Amino acid sequence: MSVIVLHDSPKVIYDKTDMKGIVSFSLMVKTGVSNESTDNNGISHLLEHSILRGQNKPPLNEYFDSIGGKYNAFTAREYTCYYAKVLTEDFLNSFSILADYVVNPTFNEEDLRIEKDIVLEEFLQYEDDLVQKTKRNALAYATHNHPISFNILGERQTLESIDLTDLYLYHHQYYRPNNLVITISGDLTQEDLDDTKKMVNRLYKDQRAMKESNFCNVQGFTKKAGEKNERILSNKSYICQLYPGYSRLDTEKVLSLGIINYALAGSRTSILNNTLRETNGYVYNLYSYPLLFDQGGFLGFFTSTTPSKEKEVIQVIKESINQLIEKGISNTLFNSAKKSLKSEYIFQLESIQNRMFFHGEKALFSENYFDNFEQRIDEISQDEVATIVKEIFMNEPVTYIMSGEKNIKRKIYPINRSLLTNEGRFFIVRIVGNKYNGVITSLWKGEND
Repeated sequence: MSVIVLHDSPKVIYDKTDMKGIVSFSLMVKTGVSNESTDNNGISHLLEHSILRGQNKPPLNEYFDSIGGKYNAFTAREYTCYYAKVLTEDFLNSFSILADYVVNPTFNEEDLRIEKDIVLEEFLQYEDDLVQKTKRNALAYATHNHPISFNILGERQTLESIDLTDLYLYHHQYYRPNNLVITISGDLTQEDLDDTKKMVNRLYKDQRAMKESNFCNVQGFTKKAGEKNERILSNKSYICQLYPGYSRLDTEKVLSLGIINYALAGSRTSILNNTLRETNGYVYNLYSYPLLFDQGGFLGFFTSTTPSKEKEVIQVIKESINQLIEKGISNTLFNSAKKSLKSEYIFQLESIQNRMFFHGEKALFSENYFDNFEQRIDEISQDEVATIVKEIFMNEPVTYIMSGEKNIKRKIYPINRSLLTNEGRFFIVRIVGNKYNGVITSLWKGEND
């Protein structure tokens, strides 16, 4: 696979596709929660929100709706991304408008106030997501609360303290030409490409005199093993395990990690799906997932179960992994994993937007390309994967459990005197659940003697 570098600082990547009439483009900035501190946690995400509000600029919502295009943005742990998909005929104007928002923000105090309210609503929504909370807490425990594990949305107190000056200073520090990658996937003419380079030069003409340096070095995090249990008011217990993994830059090992991920809990025929769900019926959903960062990574596993089955689930996981270390991955599962990696790669490149994200991340983190990805997958041997299995699973994992109430019992609660009516009748309410989460199932009426 080949891409063309149209421009340096910022790097502009062009991925020519056979898809006619559509262009997808992005501006990726190498800053995210990993660059934050406890004092400004949430600033990357708040800045992303605020940037998309601008004074004296064409309103983004109205513009993209008028051309039938789509735009959006997101903040990740190590980068922030602004992206759009438009018809080819609208690319140059769309790129000019969105890039100007990102490079030359003009939001004000009122914009910031509104976006803080919006982020707070987003924060409250995700606070109720026990799955994501368990996974985030496990990462914090495993990395000794390194910023890589911080809540991307921030915390209430830090969000309240961030002001307009903080945001503009943060933008000035990290949104530099050498810290940003522009990626374009589509079928553009040479004239379009030349005009794109001219626009980029105009956008950054005032920033070229700035000192070029690496603004995004984050302190490498250390990993630890152990188990932590947190009590919660829930009908389920949520379990997350993290095993030491690899950096996104360790390309060869990441390929083997992909096969292990598939074999462990990445498919319906995976080892843990068979032992936890199909054989014992302990869980409904489960999955494994690689966490790949610049400084290192993990192989994660998540599931949930009835609180009374926590110990059995942990024991089955341990036994299954011991079997994996001793016997390796079966030939059938190994070949299925290889096929899955190939198909995921090919499926990803069928979407013009996914192609754009793929090339953008590779360029932003200076990841290596494989000249022939499918051939490299074929070359991976079981011995090669077995070595990585031992490297990962000979270490004790971090296990983070958010334990729910052990049992939900039926209970008739004492009659509240306030339920007495003027006529002297009373009501008995039967509640199924606990005192925090009850559902009325029966109601009796009687006379008050």
